Amino acid sequence: MIHNSLFIIPIVIIFFGLGSMASSYMWIKDFVDHKLRATIPLVPRGAEVMYPMYDIIDSLVWLQVYTPRSAIILSGAATGNYIPVYSGNTAFVGHANTVQLEIKTAAMENFYHRRLSLPEEMNWLKDQRIAYILYGPEEAEIAGGIADLNALYPALEKVFENKLVKIYKVPQK
Repeated sequence: MIHNSLFIIPIVIIFFGLGSMASSYMWIKDFVDHKLRATIPLVPRGAEVMYPMYDIIDSLVWLQVYTPRSAIILSGAATGNYIPVYSGNTAFVGHANTVQLEIKTAAMENFYHRRLSLPEEMNWLKDQRIAYILYGPEEAEIAGGIADLNALYPALEKVFENKLVKIYKVPQK
């Protein structure tokens, strides 16, 4: 009796282990499938997991190739998470551990809404040493749907544009 139970216990453990591995495989496969099919919302927030859109990656590659690594880029928080990873630049607002996140987020939203006067906003960009502004779907949502940031800030120079993203250079004068 004891001799037979020595074989049954490992078989039961192996059986439960295989079931656990199969369950983990199905969860991971679902997770990847959901990321690949994700199109809504256009801008992920919080626990929504999506791969970045091609147009955003295209703009980040442009930043990587044509800007110095020391350049600070203004964007929304979700897009700001991609900037250091894909382009190597510093994002003004990014992950949850950004220094003074609440203050920077409020300032970024004020900029995209243009709550201050034009000279005050341009001086703020210079004070923060922001060199480029990324304007994609997230930033357009923050700005209330404005198609072109030059409508609010005519002094900005558009240096990159694709279907969804525009990048503006801040004048350093």
